[in-house]
Amino acid sequence: MIAQHGFVALNNYAVVGTGSTPPAATQTGLANEVRRTIRDETGNTSGTRTITRVSDGAYEIRVVREFTEAEVGNTNLTEWGFSPVSTSGNNLMSRELFRDGNGNPVVITPASDQRLRLIYKILVSITPVTATAHSITIDGIGTRTGFVCVSRGGLCDGTADLTTVDNFARGNGAWPYPVRMALFSGASFVPEYTTYMSLHTGSSSVAAKNVSAFVPYTPGSRTRLIPAMTWGSNEANFTIRGAVLGVPCDPYIIPSFYVVFSDGQEFTKTNLYKLTIGEWTLTWGP
Repeated sequence: MIAQHGFVALNNYAVVGTGSTPPAATQTGLANEVRRTIRDETGNTSGTRTITRVSDGAYEIRVVREFTEAEVGNTNLTEWGFSPVSTSGNNLMSRELFRDGNGNPVVITPASDQRLRLIYKILVSITPVTATAHSITIDGIGTRTGFVCVSRGGLCDGTADLTTVDNFARGNGAWPYPVRMALFSGASFVPEYTTYMSLHTGSSSVAAKNVSAFVPYTPGSRTRLIPAMTWGSNEANFTIRGAVLGVPCDPYIIPSFYVVFSDGQEFTKTNLYKLTIGEWTLTWGP
């Protein structure tokens, strides 16, 4: 489901039902669904959620969903779940029975003048948030050493890492937040999660491209690939310090994933050469 809907919208809709089958990881729907809603406690139906950074690279995505008296009043409910879509059926990201404080299944029956409110949170963790040593072999140049790291970004809403992985996972290249790849020049730079780097896309030392095509998702792989991208002889002709993936915040690109060469490891591209950056890979758990 992540490959279709990403991470942020997985729990958009709350779902309730009257089945009693114990939940299993292989299930994708309720045993007997009766209602689903995207309405929050204020009556808003736009898909409201609260996103909170709880630690470096870790985001809590919390939704509140409320069923009205007309939807659940005088109904014996036994099961619940959450889904990214409005259509009933086998499309849940979670499923459980209503239980008491001891973990035993129970039936809840809202009165005719009562509503039912469900609050659900998921945690998305992105790694590596600590700079990790890495090396890359470049045809015609040799092996270059440096670091890889994740950063949250410091412009726009400050959640560039979550936005990037969300769009990356579902292969989304559409505005307003397409995934972008860029090569950049610059001074010595050691990546870390809280470093707020922004690359001006109009600069002569930045060469950025939208990722307009993703490798088709292989069902069950939990892996999405960005294909190799090439900078031609008239592009990126400067001393290259590294490469990044990120999202636009015009006229900038806000990097979320860095590959940064160490001092003395950068190299200069001229108009005698093309440069191809190979696949980037996103993998999600468990």
